[in-house]
Amino acid sequence: MFIINSLGDILYWKKYSSELPIINSFKKGEKIFMGDTMLKPSPLDGLIIKFKHYKEALLYDSKLKTFENYRQYTQEEIDEMNNPEPEVSEEGDPEDTVATVN
Repeated sequence: MFIINSLGDILYWKKYSSELPIINSFKKGEKIFMGDTMLKPSPLDGLIIKFKHYKEALLYDSKLKTFENYRQYTQEEIDEMNNPEPEVSEEGDPEDTVATVN
């Protein structure tokens, strides 16, 4: 993906090795995720880049003079982050453990 200004200068480029994304724009004030799982009004216009399994918002930060990517979460992803399932450990039989005596 390339973002080019009216003079033909490349402002941003990124190679995506998976499928081609669907790209839509959004306006300043629309709610997006910006680094956490709380929706916040976007400070600027931007782009939504949507793939089969995830999407991200792309905003231009005029102070840093760079484009910033922000992962956009599904409700399922937010639920998993807020309520992680306990990890199941694979412990052997108690008879298989070896005690060390000092």
